[in-house]
Amino acid sequence: MKIKIPYRFRLILPILGWAIICFIFNLAVVFNTIPLSPKMKGMFLLISLIFLSISFIITLLSLFSVKPFSANSKALDTNIKNGKLVSGISTAEVVEVLHILCDYPRKCFKNAFLTGAAYFIVVMIWQSIFLPEQFNFFVLAMIETITISLLMGFSLFWPQFQSFDIIKQCRNILILKDLKMAKTYSSSIRTKILFVIFYFLNVIMLYILSTLCEAQAGNIIFFSGIVMIIFISVILLFYLDNSLKGFIESIKKVSKEGLTIFSTGSLDEEFVDLSNNLNEISIQLYSSKQEAITSKKEMEKRVEELEKFFELTVGREEKMVELKKENAELRKKLEKSKK
Repeated sequence: MKIKIPYRFRLILPILGWAIICFIFNLAVVFNTIPLSPKMKGMFLLISLIFLSISFIITLLSLFSVKPFSANSKALDTNIKNGKLVSGISTAEVVEVLHILCDYPRKCFKNAFLTGAAYFIVVMIWQSIFLPEQFNFFVLAMIETITISLLMGFSLFWPQFQSFDIIKQCRNILILKDLKMAKTYSSSIRTKILFVIFYFLNVIMLYILSTLCEAQAGNIIFFSGIVMIIFISVILLFYLDNSLKGFIESIKKVSKEGLTIFSTGSLDEEFVDLSNNLNEISIQLYSSKQEAITSKKEMEKRVEELEKFFELTVGREEKMVELKKENAELRKKLEKSKK
């Protein structure tokens, strides 16, 4: 029997799982790059575990779709089943789902940033008290910067990738009703480009950190960090590929009869605006096609009427010619009979 997982948990659980992976990675790098006594390691681990536990509790209670009885959670779980919109839902419900999913990555990103910043401050305070050396400050700053950027990137990219198809379904429904209702976004492609650039800097920092460890541990840390960066980059590439693929498929349909809808599950302003502009062009093309079809039918009808009129006219003229011939023959016969 297939277990049905509420849609909100499909969005949340991977992010929480990734946060745990980042937490473990952070501890491994700290313990291998900074010389700590067993007591200091225990203290750092305890502080980190307490912070992680508190963060998870706050996240589960406050993140918009995790509250057990929140309206947002109910809207997602009620209107989305098996990764698709439930058939027959109202336009208002479609708009609600679209706005919730568009707002979700922004909230995840914000929570990841605030959580990472708070942890950064706690770690820096701990370092200034127990490890006041300036070198340790720079090492810890690099470690936490890498960890926070990995957490923020996944928190932004994963929800957009996961909810892509649902957002596209919502827009498919709304575009024909009102283009403005479907024009909703929460990010920009520029943000993703900045993340990619920053991840190149992360690679450099990872290399520096790996040189501070023993050879084997340094290699493990370096390649683990690279794998995490590549994983996030692959999610981003799939997301962008889905955005472009949808437009290409729609463009192939433009030449065919019927109205072509350009919809996208992207939450980037550039893709949404492109979709909106293409839809306006598609609607104009469809209207032109309909007008051309109507004009063609009217012309065919007019030609048919003219052909009928021509047939009638030609037929009458031929009959007149025959009557004239008959009249001439009758006259000749009449003249002969008189003689």
